[in-house]
Amino acid sequence: MRELIPRLIAATLFFIVGIAGAAILAPGAVMYAGQSIYSDNQQYMLAMQGDGNLVYYRVADGSVRWNTGTSNLPGGFLVMQGDGNAVTYYDPPPLPVQKGEPVYYKEPPARYATWYSATSGNAGAYLKPQDDGNLLVVAANGQTLWGIGSDPDLNKPEPKQPGDVVGRELVGWLAAPGHVGYFDGTNIYQVMKEPLVVQYVTVDNFKSTVREQGPNAYWGAGYPNIPDFYVKGCFEANCKDNLGRVLDSRRAMNARALQIYRLGADYTILPTATPALPRTATTEARKGTYRCDTFVIDIYSIFTAGGQVDAMGNPIQRVSLDSPYARWDFFKNNILTGSIIPTVVFQALKNFRG
Repeated sequence: MRELIPRLIAATLFFIVGIAGAAILAPGAVMYAGQSIYSDNQQYMLAMQGDGNLVYYRVADGSVRWNTGTSNLPGGFLVMQGDGNAVTYYDPPPLPVQKGEPVYYKEPPARYATWYSATSGNAGAYLKPQDDGNLLVVAANGQTLWGIGSDPDLNKPEPKQPGDVVGRELVGWLAAPGHVGYFDGTNIYQVMKEPLVVQYVTVDNFKSTVREQGPNAYWGAGYPNIPDFYVKGCFEANCKDNLGRVLDSRRAMNARALQIYRLGADYTILPTATPALPRTATTEARKGTYRCDTFVIDIYSIFTAGGQVDAMGNPIQRVSLDSPYARWDFFKNNILTGSIIPTVVFQALKNFRG
């Protein structure tokens, strides 16, 4: 039901307000009840509502960014005055004829302003919805005269390098447990309860799935401070005759994600996973069993059988208990694997600073 709410809001706005192509309200222009203007990217809409309230909406989820608070004044309208002031006006209805009065035309009360931007003295100024969610009165020379500020919910960090984690809500009403994926430097590996369980998708695809649930549905990226270390192992689907290779930590995580993708997996709602394993000289390949968070934990849990190695694959005999590697090892073995839902996994990785 939750995923339908933004659509219902958007549909309601469409029929109430109507769509206008203009991206600004020019000097001298008027916006009457039922009219609107949009930002260039169509993500924000300024609507003059029939109840007299001027409202600035975020289109994705129908939430209100700003309004004049002038409802209950039906027929109100907005004027971008030639002097640079944006003003909403209300024309009161004619006063009713009282009992005993002659039935003649009765002059209505005078029009009055219900809100204004206080930007007069700037001929040629115009009103503009911005792509970043700001609503501005802009002078003819481009100077900002008035504004509400950019939409704070847009400032979500984007993934930058291999090893970053990304998160978002689940689709639909049960959104809170969340969903996480692993970023390989280009795209995202994720596990979904779909026919193709392990998927490789673009960042935009990952975000767009919940775009209609509002800007807070995408959590952005976390940048765990993964230390530089080396892993020796086979990252192919068939390791029968493969002696393995040595990769640095982030490249090894990428290789493990690709290996699981190639081996395939079944989906489970349970918090325990069965790791995907390659074919060896003594065992056949095995599909994994994951949900989104246990899949991500598997990728971050790479290790070298027999202990840490150097760049040549040679064993390192002694590892300081206070080294970055030791702190990462403790984190993934005690904190990350103890996380039980995607939201906690995302926050744990996001907050790891070594």
